[in-house]
Amino acid sequence: MNTGFILLCVYGIGAIVSTFIIFPLTRDQSLVVRCLSSSLIGLTWPLSLPVALLLSIF
Repeated sequence: MNTGFILLCVYGIGAIVSTFIIFPLTRDQSLVVRCLSSSLIGLTWPLSLPVALLLSIF
């Protein structure tokens, strides 16, 4: 296995998990906006997931 492939797998798994974590935390009425916001946070999860989780506390 290539190191790049392992990193891609870790990033992909993190993106999927963070998308499913953020989706129930969104408060918008529109399902499209909820899917879009959770998928965007999922794609940028190394930086945006901790920020989104901290902001959801308050």
